Amino acid sequence: MSNSGAITKDSPQAERNLSCYIRRSLTHRLSRCACALALTGWFDCAGAAADPPFGHTASEHVAVAVYDGGGSTGKGVPRVLALLGAETNVSAARISPEDIRAGKLKGFDVVMFTGGTGSGQARALGETGRGEVKKFVEQGGGYVGICAGAYLAGSGYPWALGMQKAKTLSPLWERGVATVKIELTDRGREILGPRQGELDCLYYQGPIVGPGGAAELPAYETLAFFRSEVAKNNTPKGIMVNSPAILASRFGKGRVLCFSPHPEQSTGLETFVTRAVAWAAARPRPADAAP
Repeated sequence: MSNSGAITKDSPQAERNLSCYIRRSLTHRLSRCACALALTGWFDCAGAAADPPFGHTASEHVAVAVYDGGGSTGKGVPRVLALLGAETNVSAARISPEDIRAGKLKGFDVVMFTGGTGSGQARALGETGRGEVKKFVEQGGGYVGICAGAYLAGSGYPWALGMQKAKTLSPLWERGVATVKIELTDRGREILGPRQGELDCLYYQGPIVGPGGAAELPAYETLAFFRSEVAKNNTPKGIMVNSPAILASRFGKGRVLCFSPHPEQSTGLETFVTRAVAWAAARPRPADAAP
């Protein structure tokens, strides 16, 4: 399992001003190298500047650590690496539980946990790794969770990170797999793009949540609601419709954005991933792709 290879897009196409192009190209290539070297321990992306909590990169660039270890399965990791790698101002690298325990999240702006099993991710991280993730976000880093990563961020289980004031509504989580309808809220359209009406999104037994967690945690904002449901395997019916499908909140100085379903594997919703990363990193959001 690789834990040091950065996956990014080539430098941007030629701009009108050649000197601007060269400067941007050089910055991007150096950022790619920095991400890879940070994981090997040869270089600290945070640099020598007064130890900022994050933001070591140029203001328009975002460095993303994509968790690749125990508990992460399926298409999630390669899919988000491909999506993020297609962005000019994003560097994405796999990061292992061992790297996280070694404190190497400090070389990144955002950490992302994709699908699989939240308990498996928590177990692989161990107490030290879970503490490193929480410290990273609390000090100003960003967190994006998809399905299992959303379970991990929440407050519903003893192994969870407790970074979002959200807990599952039922212990029966094996609801099944289906394409379901979601609908963005006004706040969701601000962050994820101006998509109107009900949207088709792959659901794969992600968390169905409501408010719950430590009193000191801020309330989450719902960015999208489920508008249909799947309820197989004797799971409770009626609790999924109109519950949060996508939610965002603050944790300390950082930002947490979680998807219960899978936009990275849903045609037409892939830009939700890059826009979520930009929001979590407190960066300007990338322009929407043409319809």
